[in-house]
Formats: sequence, C-alpha cells, structure tokens
Amino acid sequence: MERVYINKECSIAYTVLALHTIFNSGNKEITIGDLVKEIKAMFEIYTNEERVMKRMDEILKVEGKNKITISTGLEKIGMTIEECATYLGVSERLVAELVKLPDFPCVKFKRRILINKLGINDWMTRNTGKFLKY
Repeated sequence: MERVYINKECSIAYTVLALHTIFNSGNKEITIGDLVKEIKAMFEIYTNEERVMKRMDEILKVEGKNKITISTGLEKIGMTIEECATYLGVSERLVAELVKLPDFPCVKFKRRILINKLGINDWMTRNTGKFLKY
C-alpha cells in the first residue's frame, strides 16, 4: 500500500468532497465504510492539494449552510402533533386534521397520537404536487 502524506486541511477537504458527493448522489443512508470508500475515491480523483482545497472552498461557498444529521439509532421515531407541526413548519391545527387522513403515517392510542418521523418524509414525497382535502 502506497503511503500518502497530507496535511490536516487537505484531510478535511477530502472529507468535504466525499460528503458532497454522497449528498448529491441521492443515497442518504450510508455506512462509515461507504464514507471511507468515498474519501478514498476523492484521493484518486484529486491528486493535487491546491485543486482539492480550491474545490472544497467552492463547495463551502455554495453549500456551507447545509446541515448533516448523524443518526445514532437511538432517536425516537414517534412525534407528537406539536413536534410534527414544528418539523413540517405548519400549524398544529393542520397536523391535527392531517392525522385524520387514512394514508397519513401515524398511530392512534386512544387519545394519544404518534406520528412516524420516517414515514412523514415518504408521505410528503408521495403527496408533493397534490392538493389535499382534509
């Protein structure tokens, strides 16, 4: 195995490039192994330190405010109506009406309603562009 010596800033740049590629690939769920493979691929693509630093600066200028969420698997997947309203950026009243829809991703326990956080994203994708009547 060939040894490659890079400085700390270049290490960060290679990681930013790998994350950018993954983010734009549409594959939102990756393993640490996938990330490592992508970083290795960046080493093969960008062999010039100046070029990798310049590319990182370009990415950060355009997408520097994007957020990366790392899931530990311990987060709760059920949201209350209030939490869902905040998550979606809508009123609690609207979410209270949405839970009445038959395909809305929620579970009802007598008077308690839990909304599936993962299911909300799928539901939003399926209903994008539709006019919903509730």
